[in-house]
Amino acid sequence: MRLFIAIDLPEDLKQFLEDMNSAFENFKGIKRIYKGNVHLTLLFLGDYKEPKKVADSLKKIKFQKFILKTENFGFFPNEQRINVAWMGINQHEELISLQNKIAELFKNNLQYMPHVSFARIKYFKPLEKDAFLEILKNYSSKTFEFEVDRFKLYSSELTKIGPIHRVLNTFPAIEKV
Repeated sequence: MRLFIAIDLPEDLKQFLEDMNSAFENFKGIKRIYKGNVHLTLLFLGDYKEPKKVADSLKKIKFQKFILKTENFGFFPNEQRINVAWMGINQHEELISLQNKIAELFKNNLQYMPHVSFARIKYFKPLEKDAFLEILKNYSSKTFEFEVDRFKLYSSELTKIGPIHRVLNTFPAIEKV
């Protein structure tokens, strides 16, 4: 079973990305990420046979609520060759701490860059890339702040119509002492 750990996003942010993505519906080389699948990944685990063991490990993680803020748009690998379009998330100290705790549990030492992917780009037709970047520029002034009071363990099933994400467990923040 493919697993990942993520923070769910507020409905207004998901709707904003969905509305923005609708501007790309005529771009045949862009695969928009469905609103229900948009999230802030903390760690992609890949295939695990025993998700219960993963959940039991995650129960050990303690963190307090914190506020995140969205930032500018970005691209993987870069703006010259765009494969993934994303919205940045500020590298809040508590977010980095939470992600580090999770990464340590699973012995993952990859550098973390918080972002929310909203589209995958296979290709652009002539002039589409400039139009795509212009559309993003028109949406770039909007920012969101949201509280993180839990993270979730998800399964991800790859299907012909796209991935199907299911919440397996939710891990709430602890109350301040």
